[in-house]
Amino acid sequence: MATQSNKTECTVTCWGIAALVGLLAMVLLYVMADFGITQSIFTGGLVGCVLGLILVVFICRDQTATADLAAVRQSPTPAPEASTPPEAKPVDAAPAPVSDVIADAPAEQTVAADSSPAPVAIIQPSKPLPGEQELAERKGTWKYEAESKPEPATPEGKTAAKPSKASAAAEDARPEVLMSAPRPEGADDLKLISGVGPKLEETLNELGIYHFDQVAKFKKKDIGWVDARLRFKGRIERDDWMSQAKILAKGGETEFSKKKKKS
Repeated sequence: MATQSNKTECTVTCWGIAALVGLLAMVLLYVMADFGITQSIFTGGLVGCVLGLILVVFICRDQTATADLAAVRQSPTPAPEASTPPEAKPVDAAPAPVSDVIADAPAEQTVAADSSPAPVAIIQPSKPLPGEQELAERKGTWKYEAESKPEPATPEGKTAAKPSKASAAAEDARPEVLMSAPRPEGADDLKLISGVGPKLEETLNELGIYHFDQVAKFKKKDIGWVDARLRFKGRIERDDWMSQAKILAKGGETEFSKKKKKS
């Protein structure tokens, strides 16, 4: 009760202070700031409300918490109740003899305990039929084995692998213009062909293409064979390597080769 009365008294005091401050603000605004009467009343009331809320929240709450703490400290601590030992349960008498328990058991359980499983009937094998032994002797163990032709052996004794049709066709489609090495005067700079960079030139050299005249002689099947081994497919026909290579093989210049040499 004392805590509640202290809180009420603190709240009334805070709101009284806020009302005085709001009234003072209203008078000052009206006299010194040339505010209208309506503006002064509204502003002064707003100042008083805000100040009152701040005072109630921060001041009264701290006072109430302090009063509660003091009340808790002053209140006597209740003495712990004396624990009573649990009542000892009476010990049951000695268990009844087993014979008495069996005697008190239902009759159905006694019969079930004494009953033994019924004997399982053993099936005797039937007599062999006439002619069964003779049929078993005639059947024998016959097995069909297909004749397999031996694979041709290599000199080392291993079976020779037959070349696949795909690999044979790939070798047949190999362009005739390919070379095992460049001519003595050295390989041409294939990077002068538009669409051929350093990496692509290296790939073409690995395939056996070193000179402009080789590219100029590409046929349709040659284009397909080379294009299948390039990373960017369709570039040969898209950039028209053959037309550029013909001009460069004759010692001429293309727009791309001119820019390439200047750079």
